[in-house]
Amino acid sequence: MTKLDEIAVNVELVLISLIEGVALVTLAEQIMIAFQEPDWYRYLPYMFSGLFILLVFWAQSIMHAISFIRWPIRVEHMFLYFVSALLQVIAYTNILHLGSWFLWWSFFSLVAMAMYYLDLSIIRDTYAVFSKLSGGTEFLAVVEERHLFEMKYLVPTALVFNIIWVVAYLLVPNFFQNVFIYVIPGLLQAIFSGYALYDYTNNFRVRSVMVGKLFAEQDKPKKMRKAHVEQTAEKETATAE
Repeated sequence: MTKLDEIAVNVELVLISLIEGVALVTLAEQIMIAFQEPDWYRYLPYMFSGLFILLVFWAQSIMHAISFIRWPIRVEHMFLYFVSALLQVIAYTNILHLGSWFLWWSFFSLVAMAMYYLDLSIIRDTYAVFSKLSGGTEFLAVVEERHLFEMKYLVPTALVFNIIWVVAYLLVPNFFQNVFIYVIPGLLQAIFSGYALYDYTNNFRVRSVMVGKLFAEQDKPKKMRKAHVEQTAEKETATAE
């Protein structure tokens, strides 16, 4: 990894952590507001699902950054992070309003889909760089396969799920006045996002090992050259003495 590549990855990591930190603060503030409601318990599933979604988005973004983000920086990719964070914040401020909650998560899912398409083009543009590394092409092939799975199945499922509840609330809003009915969408969302968090956590662990091995192989020639230079210097010093 070159110095410019390191700069690109560091910029990405700082940006992700910054915007998700803002989203986390907003979620915490809205949770405190929800706890002041007489029937605060009906919002518990939404609190958990909101946290799970934040963690999934953070983990996935970090994993993308360390896997294939390289120089030059794609500014449009950075812009989508800001848009997604804005939608997260707006969604969290609607934690007390079921219809608006799922509406804004629908918009968030659309932006996530756009990010996946853009990331796919970045992955494919990166093959030329990774082909120079031992095992680099195979690594990117695994990354792309996983990326396509998430893009084709997980994100569209989340989008359809959110839209279904928006439509349901618009058609029969009174149906959700019952507290037991009200919590059902939140429980389903929490289960779905909780499973996604579990899956992404396992994938993050596997991907981290793969990245470590890939760049350990890349660093071997550098270490060998450094050791050779040091040995040569020691021999020259011993000869001079």
